[in-house]
Amino acid sequence: MKKQRFRFKILALVVFGLFALLAFYGGYSVLTYGDRWFASSHNGRVRQQKQTVAAGSILDRDGTVLASNAADGTRVYAENPAVRRAMVHVVGDRDGRVSNSVESFHASYLYGFRTSLWERVRLLLSGGERVGDTVRLTLSADLCTRLTSAFERHGVRTGAAVVMDWQTGEILAMVSLPSFDPMDAEAELPAGARYNRATQTLLNPGAAFAPVAAACGPLTPEALQAAAEAFGYNDNFLFSDLVVENSVYPTDRDAGMLAQRAAGTDGVRATPLHLCMTACAAANGGQMMTPRLILSVAAPDGKTRHTPLPTVYRTAFRAEQMDTVRACFTEDGLTGIASDTCYLGYLPDIGRPWAVCVAVWDGTDARIPAAVAEEALAQQNINSAGGSRNSADRGE
Repeated sequence: MKKQRFRFKILALVVFGLFALLAFYGGYSVLTYGDRWFASSHNGRVRQQKQTVAAGSILDRDGTVLASNAADGTRVYAENPAVRRAMVHVVGDRDGRVSNSVESFHASYLYGFRTSLWERVRLLLSGGERVGDTVRLTLSADLCTRLTSAFERHGVRTGAAVVMDWQTGEILAMVSLPSFDPMDAEAELPAGARYNRATQTLLNPGAAFAPVAAACGPLTPEALQAAAEAFGYNDNFLFSDLVVENSVYPTDRDAGMLAQRAAGTDGVRATPLHLCMTACAAANGGQMMTPRLILSVAAPDGKTRHTPLPTVYRTAFRAEQMDTVRACFTEDGLTGIASDTCYLGYLPDIGRPWAVCVAVWDGTDARIPAAVAEEALAQQNINSAGGSRNSADRGE
């Protein structure tokens, strides 16, 4: 009898432990993946909320309206068609053709899910219309348009570009080709136009992997894998502002493929955004900042609801390795690395702390990615507090 009671106690403890583990995992999953689940097209709460709440506006860092509501409640996008096409993969469209855009991934702000109980009570008493929050992005519409125009001038039909502030992690520009106009719902989309190649498409970095190889010290399979993972390869990217495909470095430690992997080929794959983060780390003494897409969020009454702060995502290499890593970049206007498919670079000027990655999938001239980067950034200046202007506007 005593043995039976003891067994029941053990069984009860095991069951309790399993329930505790399940509860812990559930809480961890909600905290870690909650935003991604919330943004799913299968979320019935969002679909229902859209029927009763007027979506908030989306602005660029200068205050340019990227998405708003017409008088009849229809979702409309930037007045300038060039801006609409340049930014559709980030902003999104009313038909949901672009996944993980601001329209879907930040629906919790745009459709009022972050509204406090007091705000809802006050709105109920006043009888006013429920309106979502205004989301202001770190992006510059002008810079995005300049990058898209530079691609088009060079005949590029399939490409992507990312510009980041290497001190803060703010994404200043992010474009993807082919693109489309979100206001033209009837148009037939080009193949691949739904995808944001800057965050969803992996490519062999080639020479753009050189900073990682330089940081590994003596070249061994173990050291190169460790260096790649220090830069974020094989990590599960769970950034709060955007969804990014995970970059890959082979884990079989095959010594016979060491040279190819050090050259950024043979299974080494990364997104243009992650490659841009690599340039940020090189410029920032090894500190790789968390990429930020949200500059601020304002409640319908204009009060600031959320202002993200810069955070360090990881330290990619030690301070004493900085000169070795930076030696991979050549100085010619931009400090950069050119490969057959992409260009990776940064501006060392503390007044314009920018890093850039330009990737081209259909180009035949290896000089095109560098030319696109230099043309788009040559005359541009972006204020850290918001506001962009050309050098000519400053009288330089």
